[in-house]
Amino acid sequence: MGPEALRVAQLAPVLTALGLTAYDQGNLSGPANPLLPAVGGYRHLAEVMAWNQTVHDAVLAALQMGQLPLLLGGDHCLAIGSISAVARHCRNMGKRLRVLWLDARIGNPTA
Repeated sequence: MGPEALRVAQLAPVLTALGLTAYDQGNLSGPANPLLPAVGGYRHLAEVMAWNQTVHDAVLAALQMGQLPLLLGGDHCLAIGSISAVARHCRNMGKRLRVLWLDARIGNPTA
């Protein structure tokens, strides 16, 4: 629900008021989670692969347009799609890859 909360909070207009250009590309679409048990040690491998391809394509398209994509929400396994797109773009541009990973803490914050 994080991305929707940021939309309700009007993140894009706030960034625009700060002199930045922000585009909300909306939610990506992909296969539903079938909620099935693991097969051969993998859960929902076909769906994870499809989602990662979708994320990869969206991130690469934004980078090729000179935008800095900010992805909100999703499972950790979706990092494969975003990081592979950034790595591909960096390689094509002759730049070094840098990744900034911000993650939510789950559980007792004092533990």
